[in-house]
Amino acid sequence: MKKFSLSIAAAFLSAMLFAGAASAMTIGESALADWYKNSVDVYVDWIVYNPGTWSSLTTGTWEKKGSPWDPVNDYLYTYQLENPSAKRFSSTSLAIPALSVHTYGWVVDEDLDTAVTWNHNIGSEHELANLGIINPDNAYYVTDPADSKVQWTFFSSTGLPAKYESSVLYFTSPLKPTFSEIVIQDSTSQWHGAVPAPTPEPGTLALLAAIGGSFVFAAKRKNSQTV
Repeated sequence: MKKFSLSIAAAFLSAMLFAGAASAMTIGESALADWYKNSVDVYVDWIVYNPGTWSSLTTGTWEKKGSPWDPVNDYLYTYQLENPSAKRFSSTSLAIPALSVHTYGWVVDEDLDTAVTWNHNIGSEHELANLGIINPDNAYYVTDPADSKVQWTFFSSTGLPAKYESSVLYFTSPLKPTFSEIVIQDSTSQWHGAVPAPTPEPGTLALLAAIGGSFVFAAKRKNSQTV
């Protein structure tokens, strides 16, 4: 297993590396900057599981939409949105570009940092949203060829309170991860960043850099193990 910790030095740039075929999963954290400068950065933790490595993770309550997943051939993409600010995010949505999605949804009340199940623990990651878990209201897969994406919404009166984080958000796809821009939107702010997602644009990183920004990342490699 390899773990990677990331830090951001631009409006919507982060960086990641992907584990080789021998690794079961790749772990990281992305920081997203508020374009309107109304709020602090928010963070998205993520783990991407290789095909054939995640069938044992399917315990718990999984809200499932879409078509049946294929643990043998699908990658499992998991994310957790963190609100480290002192204010409640209202009417919030997280959208991640994605193609060929099979199953999508969330794992009820699950924390990606739970050591027994997920074990997303990076030494330098940000863990300021630690008051509790909020499940999304809904999840959607938009199949527009020009804007294919999975989107989770937190539109109830609860929204995403200060210092809270989402439950584990997920989808499956047979496509390998690449570097993709994501957007988080609430009633007053909009955050941009990047996470691994199944999109077939290997030049995305160069494109984002050309738009005008820079990034830094620190990679921490751990001994490989099977999960």
